Amino acid sequence: MICRGILAAALLACVASFGTAHAQIPEDVQVGVLLPLTGKLTALGEHLQSAVNLAGIDLNEYLEAGGHRWRVSLLIEDTGASPVIALDKIQVLHARGADIVVGPVTSASVSSIISYANDNNMTVISPVSSSPALAIPGDSVFRLVPDDRNQGMAIAAMLEAEGMEALIPIWRGDTYGDGLMNATAHDFESRGGISYEGIRYNPEAAEFSASVSSLADAVSEAVKTHGAERVAVLVISFEEVVSLLQTASYHEVLYTVKWFGSQSVAQSTPVTSDRIALGFAQNTGLTSLQLWQAPGVRAESVKDRLTEELGATPNTYVYNVYDAMLLAGMAILNSSSAHPADIRASIGDVAESGIGGTLSSTTLNAAGDLILANYRIWSVSNGSWVPGAIYHGGDDASNWKVYMLDLINAERTRAGLDHVELGPNPAAQAHADDMLENCYLSHWGLDGLKPHMRHSLAGGYHYNKENVSGLNYCVKPGDGFAAKPIRQALQDSMEGLMSSPGHRDTILDPHHKAVNIGLAWDEYNAAVAQQFEYGYVSFAQPPIITDGILSFEGAAKRGAGFASDRDLGVQIYYDPPPHPLERGQVARTECYDSGALAAVIRPPPPPRHYYPSDSFVYSSFEACPDPYDVPADTPAPASYSEAHQIDGQTSHTPTQSTYSVPRYDAQTWSASGDSFAVSADISEMLQHRGDGVYTVILWGVVDDGDVPMAKVSLFHNLAGQAGTAE
Repeated sequence: MICRGILAAALLACVASFGTAHAQIPEDVQVGVLLPLTGKLTALGEHLQSAVNLAGIDLNEYLEAGGHRWRVSLLIEDTGASPVIALDKIQVLHARGADIVVGPVTSASVSSIISYANDNNMTVISPVSSSPALAIPGDSVFRLVPDDRNQGMAIAAMLEAEGMEALIPIWRGDTYGDGLMNATAHDFESRGGISYEGIRYNPEAAEFSASVSSLADAVSEAVKTHGAERVAVLVISFEEVVSLLQTASYHEVLYTVKWFGSQSVAQSTPVTSDRIALGFAQNTGLTSLQLWQAPGVRAESVKDRLTEELGATPNTYVYNVYDAMLLAGMAILNSSSAHPADIRASIGDVAESGIGGTLSSTTLNAAGDLILANYRIWSVSNGSWVPGAIYHGGDDASNWKVYMLDLINAERTRAGLDHVELGPNPAAQAHADDMLENCYLSHWGLDGLKPHMRHSLAGGYHYNKENVSGLNYCVKPGDGFAAKPIRQALQDSMEGLMSSPGHRDTILDPHHKAVNIGLAWDEYNAAVAQQFEYGYVSFAQPPIITDGILSFEGAAKRGAGFASDRDLGVQIYYDPPPHPLERGQVARTECYDSGALAAVIRPPPPPRHYYPSDSFVYSSFEACPDPYDVPADTPAPASYSEAHQIDGQTSHTPTQSTYSVPRYDAQTWSASGDSFAVSADISEMLQHRGDGVYTVILWGVVDDGDVPMAKVSLFHNLAGQAGTAE
């Protein structure tokens, strides 16, 4: 049983439900704490120390009021904001019997201790560290902040709203800086922006004149292309930001562009306390984001008590460390054990149920990181930091997509595969929305489109595969089912997909580089679409049909290439013009294909040579019948049980067909090394097949194996469709 909202008198009745089953909990539970009490983050560390001490007092008072016989004792060690010292100090804590640790603070320090904590069966709750590299499902570390993929999305959204076209980052060269810079650049580019290489500096350097001089050179070049009003500088820094701003003030060009900062810069007292740094920040409109949550039930009380103790308004992260301490205590209580493995098993449920602390939500994702990811905008004006609008990125589809991405990557990690990144193509989300709104589950849309068609219409061109999850019926309140939290629904979805061989193979395809995720849900239902992409190609000119000529050109990437001495084949598949479908039709179709093979493009023969045949006999085994073959008046499932009964049923027995497929000689054919250019006259095929959807598949070579690299659907003479070819 999980008790909601500790430290409230109304919940004392909950204590009795635990009975007396605390034999495994010693009377004095040692909890280690790793904080930067000296060094560059001393001011932050002092605030966090006061907060964790206060949390320990409150937790022990709660335990005493509930009649529990055990208490927590804090063993606080100073990391000096040094990853090396952090590793030394966690070993000290382990030797002293503290296998439950709150901290450390920085991502670099967490990175340094994570292997030791894993190897020695410890449980670590870091209140602040946010590097995406530390979002590892199943490890020993939990974090009460969202990972910086979320902050990267928030910063990119802010840059887009400000009309920025070009981004030049300058960032501290460590786990935190690298992770946030990459996340921001990736999301900014997905929005159409251009991210320049930027400047990675050594955070331990005594001064930053060389780095800032390089930044000024990069800004000068970007301004020539985009104009100063469209160029943004992003500084990802800790307290060394003051030195960076001071040095930047000597470069006139750096005054001409707008500056933005990471959340570690927002509300920086050193910036507003230094005359030169403050002046530069005001002149360049320095704007930053900082993690924001609606206050929890204990927030006001904690703020008042810490303000009195510190003589100043506490740092925003005091709430994270306070709740980290409470979370550790409640996990011990809930598991009836102080054993680290038992605590790790309990933390997720305790965090989701609520601990009644200072944060409005402590729900964690699959990697053990905070799900809620809202950020407030702060800017420097009139000598102080001024709050602005709030970017809501936490408890919505974008954040749950990160959760689903973590579930996918956890499975790929277990299989020894590289992670996939979250793709920007919106087709998967549109399909999930449509499935939930219209209560169906299918790869086919009610508009008659297949997954690769939707993907192409949304601007996609990589070879792609789709998984979908849900039900051909929408559960309603009167159907007798309990509401299901989205977190549980997504876990169930992944479990089901991994239990299905075909879906599992898609998730674990080693060639996949990205996945576009669509999520839509209500209280009882969840629709999931996962559209994976290979990522081996970029087009200078995507495939297009003009006056009967198919043409495209581009380059291979990520180690892919082309064999110049043999024809890998450019294939063209055909589907008749799509038309709307009914729920009863799509409910009875379980898969999809690329269409009917209509033609193959081959390189032109060498001079004075010819091919012996201009066609070949193709035999197709039709395993995926179209929903068009299902009568339009076929009823849709009318109940949950009926939906399960017909799930996976097809309308007819698969059949085999044999027909002749033409081969067309290319007019232009260059496919060697990593570049390609192809054009071919396909007017004969277009005349024979007529209007419809022509899907072009381009093959290449990866690790000496033939691999489909691109899959692009062209809507030939279909008015109103993007990508229409005339």
